[in-house]
Amino acid sequence: MNAEMKGFIKEELLHLLKEDREFKFEVFEILSATFVTKEEISKVLDEIKSLRNDFNAMFEEHSIAIKELTKRVEEHS
Repeated sequence: MNAEMKGFIKEELLHLLKEDREFKFEVFEILSATFVTKEEISKVLDEIKSLRNDFNAMFEEHSIAIKELTKRVEEHS
């Protein structure tokens, strides 16, 4: 495909996207099946934050338990 043809196709596509509402929504529908939305990314980030908080809480609990066990071992030594 030569540069002139690419330029023509690009111009026509841009024109259709700007001027033809139905065409714009058809293209959007096709693309939306391929790309992730901001809302979906936000949900994933919220889940990651929740997992991090859960992990931090469990780590803190384990840290406290290890300190207590270490103290008990030292008392018996």
